[in-house]
Amino acid sequence: MVAYNNDIPDAPNNPSVDQPKMKINTNAIDTIIAVDHISFNATDGGYHKIIHQKPTTDPVNVAGVGQTYVKTSSGDQNLFFESGLGTIYQLTGFAKSLANNGYLTLPGGLIIQWGTNTSSNGSTINFATAFTTACYVVVPQIKDTANRQFVYSNTYTLTNFKVAVLDSSGSGETGTFTWIALGK
Repeated sequence: MVAYNNDIPDAPNNPSVDQPKMKINTNAIDTIIAVDHISFNATDGGYHKIIHQKPTTDPVNVAGVGQTYVKTSSGDQNLFFESGLGTIYQLTGFAKSLANNGYLTLPGGLIIQWGTNTSSNGSTINFATAFTTACYVVVPQIKDTANRQFVYSNTYTLTNFKVAVLDSSGSGETGTFTWIALGK
């Protein structure tokens, strides 16, 4: 903690009485600034070098002014933004699994999921995490082209999708494919 003297200079005091406390206050400025900024007398003096933010709660909306802040969510400190219209966006700390069959939740709730599977025609493939509202699209792409197979999905739910793995004549096959799905 940096020493600082409030209410200095004090009007009824002789300036010589307050001078030592004013010097402490003046010298404290560089120490305070240097915590998150490049200090005085440096080429980039005044620019941020890091930003430390203590967790808080959602701020009171200020119309027409955006506010960036940190609050604790899901057990960790995450960055948030509140727009001048009062909409709150979480900017970090999204639910995710970055495995081979994984998912990522984006701001606004959009979920991207992906995976690789070797399955036979008509198999059901489970998503890494369930969509909560809707599955918009599933796009499988054949990986094994030795037998000129192709794959598609026309049936999907919040938790899984069915695949058709076919050879060039339309007969059911087993094949390896990658897939991506979008939903909310």
